[in-house]
Amino acid sequence: MASSLALPHASELKGVWRLLDKHQQCDVSLTDQPLPEGSIWSLNGDNDCLAYMFGEVPAGWRPTPDGLTITDEQGSSLAFFAHEPDGWFARFADGRELVMKPNKTNQKNE
Repeated sequence: MASSLALPHASELKGVWRLLDKHQQCDVSLTDQPLPEGSIWSLNGDNDCLAYMFGEVPAGWRPTPDGLTITDEQGSSLAFFAHEPDGWFARFADGRELVMKPNKTNQKNE
């Protein structure tokens, strides 16, 4: 019998996360406050750092069964972070890699 991954609720992943690449890091707050679009949740952080990381300032995020997606205001994907044993990783076609890790206070996300 096949098993499927469960879709986590935003409340399970909300909190402050550390976003890193090889050159910079910043804190990102994933909230459980929905955006007007309806299926994405608001995201907050240092706009300059977020624009550097994603090429534009993301507005939201949504959980997926195997990770989480960072989105613009309309819900279009800017990056998908796969949940792996060492963290949450987004890999881009140009070779860049971003890592998200929950802050230590987000015990349930580790």
